[in-house]
Amino acid sequence: MEINTCEQYVLANLRQTLKQLDEASVEIESLKKQLYDARDSPLAIELRIRGESSLFNSGLRYNTKVFRDGVLLDFDAWVEAVVDMSTIDKIMTKDDFTEKFAEELCEIYDEELAEYEDEHGIDHS
Repeated sequence: MEINTCEQYVLANLRQTLKQLDEASVEIESLKKQLYDARDSPLAIELRIRGESSLFNSGLRYNTKVFRDGVLLDFDAWVEAVVDMSTIDKIMTKDDFTEKFAEELCEIYDEELAEYEDEHGIDHS
């Protein structure tokens, strides 16, 4: 296209600039993806997709009772009994899970223990 007027010149420059911006945007997105792929663990990706609470719930069995098979479980034995890695074992290890969600696990254990003690008339005051 031959440029004959100032308006044609400005439009040609604008089109060229827009094309360069589009190319730069594509390159930026490609570099971002490479950066995220390089630094993200399967756990980080899963946390972004599912969210922490969903991931936490996926790692717990339905039954979180502290009294099982005639035995009142201490915290470590209880964690062994209630953490179910079958749906998230490709994302994290059991140790990673218990470390990441230690506070939440302690909360549930304490609630379950208090419920058990209330049901059985155990008073620690």
